[in-house]
Amino acid sequence: MLNLLLFVTGLFTPALAYAQSTQTPLGAVSNFGELVSLVWAYGSEVVLGLAVFFVVLGAFFYLTSAGNESRINEGKQMVFGALVAIGIVLGSGVLIRLLHQPAAGTTGVLADVPKVLQNATNILIGLIGGFAMLMLVYAGILYTTGRGDPDKLEKAHNAFRYAIYGLVLGVLAYAIVNTVINFLI
Repeated sequence: MLNLLLFVTGLFTPALAYAQSTQTPLGAVSNFGELVSLVWAYGSEVVLGLAVFFVVLGAFFYLTSAGNESRINEGKQMVFGALVAIGIVLGSGVLIRLLHQPAAGTTGVLADVPKVLQNATNILIGLIGGFAMLMLVYAGILYTTGRGDPDKLEKAHNAFRYAIYGLVLGVLAYAIVNTVINFLI
């Protein structure tokens, strides 16, 4: 567990140093993008610090459980929740970095918000499409390994159905957002 903690700490130390070295000072924020980036940089440090604390606390609960199932489950839940929080912070950081940069042909001012929204919808539709494909593959695996078991086949049908629903809703949301953006531009 100590090795995992050291590995995770080693992974995030360069990212935190990069975030601190590229940030605009609070008094010199000139646009909304810089403000969001600044808030994320400092907020992510707090969240990552708390996540590491909860990983250590969860490991402590797990190690000192002495076979007590509730303490083991508490420890596992803390570690899992902390790792999910770390994943969310890192994923949001990637999105903020992508959205913070001005789109091609823009100056990065407030008038360019429709183009930034268009960039965001392009990123999100890519994520929705990728996730839908993963769910379709998952449904196919469930279907082929179901071997006639009604429960597994029902689970496969539901996974397939909801993957298609999500893909259709994602495409409709993309179309609506692009229609509104084209109307505004």
